[in-house]
Amino acid sequence: MRGLATYIIPKADVLVSLTVRSQPQVLLAATAGTTAQWVVPNSVVQAAYGKLPIGALPAGTTTISIGDNVNRVYADTRRTQVDMRFAKVIRFGRTRSDVGIDLNNLLNTNYPTGYTTTYTIARTTRCRAARGSRRHPSTRRGSSASTTR
Repeated sequence: MRGLATYIIPKADVLVSLTVRSQPQVLLAATAGTTAQWVVPNSVVQAAYGKLPIGALPAGTTTISIGDNVNRVYADTRRTQVDMRFAKVIRFGRTRSDVGIDLNNLLNTNYPTGYTTTYTIARTTRCRAARGSRRHPSTRRGSSASTTR
């Protein structure tokens, strides 16, 4: 789901825009014959849950499937990203330009966007960059009648 809102403040001739993007959780995919599994020593399981799994030995291990999207061990949540842009509109005859700043990822999320399952534990391979900004000048040409209010 994505949304965009843009408004030009008339008296100041300043452009303000907001972009919101919301994505569902990433499902861990496994190809046929391969699944992501985590082999956990039973001592770790006992320390976490206070008891051993049924039929497990204290010196043994327990295999947990990480790629199970129904009973998720490694859960992901819905991701929401908000970006804003502030720009001053400058007019030169029939040309309209704006000089402004983009503020990306205002919620400062750094959710994972990919996983690798070639290790014994699923590890994050890519993350969304944290909050950032950039300068972005742009120029539009057209008739002055189309840009007046």
